[in-house]
Amino acid sequence: MRLPPTAKHLALVSGFLLACGCAPTDDGPSPTGGGGGGASGTTGGAGTTGTAGTSGSAGTTGAAGSTGPAGTTGAAGTTGTAGTTGAAGTTSAAGRGGTTGSAGTTGAAGRGGTTGAAGRGGTTGAAGRGGTTGTAGSGGGVIIPSTPLDCGAMGTALENHGPPANRLNYVIVADGYSAAQLAANGTLDQHLQAAMTKRFSDPIGQPYLRYRNFINICVLRMPSTAICGSSTFGCCGNDSSRLANCNTTTVNNAIRDNLPASFEVDWRAVVLNGSSWWNSGGTVMMWSGGSNDAGGAALHEGGHGHNQLAPFSITARQSVMKLAGMCMLIALVTAVLLQLASRLESLPQQPNVLEPQIGVDGTRSTQMLMKFR
Repeated sequence: MRLPPTAKHLALVSGFLLACGCAPTDDGPSPTGGGGGGASGTTGGAGTTGTAGTSGSAGTTGAAGSTGPAGTTGAAGTTGTAGTTGAAGTTSAAGRGGTTGSAGTTGAAGRGGTTGAAGRGGTTGAAGRGGTTGTAGSGGGVIIPSTPLDCGAMGTALENHGPPANRLNYVIVADGYSAAQLAANGTLDQHLQAAMTKRFSDPIGQPYLRYRNFINICVLRMPSTAICGSSTFGCCGNDSSRLANCNTTTVNNAIRDNLPASFEVDWRAVVLNGSSWWNSGGTVMMWSGGSNDAGGAALHEGGHGHNQLAPFSITARQSVMKLAGMCMLIALVTAVLLQLASRLESLPQQPNVLEPQIGVDGTRSTQMLMKFR
């Protein structure tokens, strides 16, 4: 039977160990010990596992805090007493001669008023006829007579300030406005309002504002087709000259035929229903009601047509400037000559050995005249 390799190895090692144990030493022979025959030690038992530590008890939960008592509500404030009402002011006595009655005792520009501004017969009225201590005013308030102003069947009163026989009467004829545009608050009324606002503004509207209570204004509202066509009064304009033109004969006939015979017309005008800058002066003044400065145009052209103010043309302006320049030149030359003469008189006189001395007294002047004979 063959031994396994492991057994061979064990036998070889055992033999080697025996041989070494039997080898002689230098100290002499030693007794040969008997082979140990002790049994192999026992394998120690595994250590015991320690017991687990005890868990500490959980802490106690603290008691909840007590809720404090609610605060007391403050007492409500006392309500202050109401203030006393002041006594009403005393009313001043009416002016001398006045009774404070109606028809303008203190009203502006009231007729017959005692203290009214510009009142006829007023005692202290501003600029009033017969007033005693009245100061010159701006004409006071607007007078609205109780008697309507008769502007005819086709006309309406724009400004009514008294009987036509005792006032200046201004008639405005509308051209190019349809029946709808002639209605109340229509296009025509808007154009007229713009013109009247400028006419009665201060200072550009003076003196019309100051004398407003002395001028009646009637408006003839006659339906028409558009201007620059077959309108009632044939109005149109020109962009180059910026002048408006109408058939003034037709305008004057319409004024004659549609206003009462007793209505004496002092000023005449036509307002064109257009926005172009077409305006003209003359006995019949014309302005475009829808232009940007229609009120200013009406004032300007009214100065030509109603007040006979001539236009200041470019040629006239150049002539005035030329004349002013000549006057300034003459004045300058005169000043220079006077200054030169003053300096010559202040110089010491040097007699000439050949000619008599020329001075400013009578004798020397005679000598000078004799010299040039």
